[in-house]
Amino acid sequence: KKLVHSTMLGFIATGMGLTVNDLRVEHLRNPLGVDRAQPRFRWVIGGNAHIRGLTQQSFRLTVSKGIETCSPVPHLEARSASSCLWDSSWTASASSVDVPYRGPALQPGTVYSWSVSVKVMAHESNGTGLLLAATSQEEAYFSTGLPSRNDWVGHWIGMKEVDGVYGPAPWFRKTFYMPPWGAATASALLYVASA
Repeated sequence: KKLVHSTMLGFIATGMGLTVNDLRVEHLRNPLGVDRAQPRFRWVIGGNAHIRGLTQQSFRLTVSKGIETCSPVPHLEARSASSCLWDSSWTASASSVDVPYRGPALQPGTVYSWSVSVKVMAHESNGTGLLLAATSQEEAYFSTGLPSRNDWVGHWIGMKEVDGVYGPAPWFRKTFYMPPWGAATASALLYVASA
């Protein structure tokens, strides 16, 4: 069998239909309030009818703070390193399930985005071996929870007991004012606990 290798891996991957999708953190799509210090990542590699026997040879996982990704281009080493919180570099591994985060400590109540690139050995229907590469294209993010007691800076709300009797359950609400129509709107995340 003939093994084909090219420095234009991204071009070959696109042409052959290699995909990296179904990105998940802790087995969930874009989860909020992740409470693990080292979240686990998962992805699925797919292809079209012309390639088969897909075997992941290595992966490169990047995580950045906020919504700006720092995904590497498979066949180029240049990237925006300033936005990256963690870059696993190319790691020789066939694993694509429960791959742990190994970067700096994650901050509580923070949104992170991530992407993954893979190098995959595949075979065409005629038996030709191909080394392909692809980078995930779908939006993928997660937010961290508030795991420490010190992370909770809100105040408990409730009703007072009068002569050992509680009155009807009150209706708690909070009014939020959004920017004027047409103005840039930031996202907001509300953490709620009950006791």
